[in-house]
Amino acid sequence: MPDGESSLVTVLMVLLPLMLLLLFVVFLIVLRISARLRRLERIWEETQPSPEEVAVQKRETQKLENSEYEEFLREDGKRSLLSKREQSAAFREWRRERGKTWNASDRSDT
Repeated sequence: MPDGESSLVTVLMVLLPLMLLLLFVVFLIVLRISARLRRLERIWEETQPSPEEVAVQKRETQKLENSEYEEFLREDGKRSLLSKREQSAAFREWRRERGKTWNASDRSDT
């Protein structure tokens, strides 16, 4: 064997096991990261409210809003004769007068 070929074989004999070892270490790191990711996903799912809880909260908020709107219409029977656009504007004004809402100008002072 010429000297050039033997040095190439020696380099390959040294580099191939090193590359395999490096590949194995990278594989172990990926496995640990994926296990941690799964654990974080489990923790995140446990802290999220279930869809049923969100739906119940949304319905309760909607019922409260509907009851305020019904109260608004009951106070003055003429309001129900207004167009929907006029009713909405009057309802917003009614809520603002009672302090049940806020304006952007109110918050800009802080």
